[in-house]
Amino acid sequence: PAALKALAVIENSSRIVGIELLAAAQAYDLQPLAAARAPYTEALYTQVRGVLPTYCDDRPLAEDMTLAFHLIADGGPPPLPDPFDLPSTPERWTPAPVEPVAGAGAASANDAMPGVVGS
Repeated sequence: PAALKALAVIENSSRIVGIELLAAAQAYDLQPLAAARAPYTEALYTQVRGVLPTYCDDRPLAEDMTLAFHLIADGGPPPLPDPFDLPSTPERWTPAPVEPVAGAGAASANDAMPGVVGS
């Protein structure tokens, strides 16, 4: 019984990963920027979009979810890109400088409520 339960857990997990894969691919399609993706992410995205089109109409997603599940369960992930084919200087994202908060060092909200835990 424990082995059968474990197989059910694995199948359900594969379905969840398939749905997450669909959501991630759709998120990339809806990004306003054409941001560069990591090579392996690009290969996985290309594999998903080779099987499933971008969701652009109002329709049930049950068939898409089943196809994504089979993509996970029946096949493996795409092969890793050859490291020698990668660009020598990848584009790097630089975060914007963080501005100091006005009134730094002021009392927190919990300081005004002496009975609250963590004050």
